[in-house]
Amino acid sequence: MEPHSFEASATKHGVLLLVALAFAVSGAWMVAEGEGAIGWFVFAFFGLCAGVFARELSRSQPRITIDDAGIHDRTLGVGPIRWDDIEDAYATSIGGHPFVCLVLRDPEVYLDTLSPVRRTLTRANAALGFHELSLNLSGLHGANPHEIQALILSELNARQRGQADRS
Repeated sequence: MEPHSFEASATKHGVLLLVALAFAVSGAWMVAEGEGAIGWFVFAFFGLCAGVFARELSRSQPRITIDDAGIHDRTLGVGPIRWDDIEDAYATSIGGHPFVCLVLRDPEVYLDTLSPVRRTLTRANAALGFHELSLNLSGLHGANPHEIQALILSELNARQRGQADRS
């Protein structure tokens, strides 16, 4: 299989970084003007957001890689998801944000590697209509959810045919 990589949009994260920095500065200004509690909240929240966007801008590796080893989404924190563990995939969106949901044979294998907080948040995806592990394609360059779904399903079918040929 030819590897496919999807990187975060530098333009989008650059703009978001500038906006977050502007709001963080306004929070600091609010503190200086005597608006203590709300000013500190604005400063802290948007300062953290600026840190997240700066980190995304500085990453040299793609956020999602699909290759012979499986699917590796660096934001999931579970490492590569092996092809043998994937049963199905489907494209969906919530609030205009595209996702590809992965239906796994045994999601617990991957969920057990997460911290308790991340495991709880990941399980909460089911309440939103997702499977436990979903590829968030929002802000990725050239990431069409239906094309990625087709790529995943094509690889799954090819691997199933290969197993049938060996039987």
